[in-house]
Amino acid sequence: MLDIDNENQGSSRQKRGIITSIIGLACNVTLAIAKILVGTLFQSIAILADGLNNATDSLSSFVSIISFKLAGRPADKKHPFGHQRLEYIATLIIAFIIFFVSFELIKSSIDKIITGGSLEVSIIMFVVLSISIAVKLAMGIYYLYMAKKINSSALKAAAVDSFSDVAATTAVLISSIIMLTTGINLDGYFGIGVAFFVLFTGIKILKEVINPLLGEPPSDKLVEEIGKEIKSYDEVLGLHDLLVHSYGPNKHFASVHVEVDGNMETNTSHELADKIEIDLKKKGINLVVHIDPHSLYEHNEGENETD
Repeated sequence: MLDIDNENQGSSRQKRGIITSIIGLACNVTLAIAKILVGTLFQSIAILADGLNNATDSLSSFVSIISFKLAGRPADKKHPFGHQRLEYIATLIIAFIIFFVSFELIKSSIDKIITGGSLEVSIIMFVVLSISIAVKLAMGIYYLYMAKKINSSALKAAAVDSFSDVAATTAVLISSIIMLTTGINLDGYFGIGVAFFVLFTGIKILKEVINPLLGEPPSDKLVEEIGKEIKSYDEVLGLHDLLVHSYGPNKHFASVHVEVDGNMETNTSHELADKIEIDLKKKGINLVVHIDPHSLYEHNEGENETD
């Protein structure tokens, strides 16, 4: 049955989102520092690019923390539907940060290819890159789990980015192995590869956040569950014109016409409407019910014609 609110709304959701983002921030800062130092020390543009990518991930984690904090604020006069769409804006900011870094990495990699330069290979490089792959894979799984748990577009974007980082860092590791075994320096080319990996990640994140910002339709499952919940009341003969609007993750407002027996007293029908609205609000749906009195004869006749 419909149950959106209990675990995903309010302070519990905000707390989980902030804690997850703080963990991500700590991991990304550590990886960024390690890779930038190793990339600078051994003159590897690919590792340096990967480190700068982790630095942008750190910034993205910080943006997520701020967005969860702000999105958790209650509704006010200027924002009567709450602030949860700030999470979508934060995701949009993350996408543009990724774009900026990817273009800078492409420029740096092209310069490395044109100017050439030496590349030293050390066991330290392999250790740092291998640890990074393991950490990023664990982060991606954790982000994805929490994104589904609290229905967060920002954490889902972070999960996609983490899995892309796994592929990018693996490519850098392969280039280092090639350099060690053959002496062929493909550092600049793999740097471009990493940059395009990062770029495509940003494009994917941007596509996913545009629809909820513009106002995408509710899922068929959500509409079906709301309808089932309303029809579960004995006095309800049917419903129509169910409209659902989203103002952020799990922040739904809806209106519906509920059909009842035309002989039902006005006070009773209003009590029914109030009960439906209160019960649905407990489950995360801010619902406005309009009562439509119907003749039982007409209703039964309509059902027979449908059959």
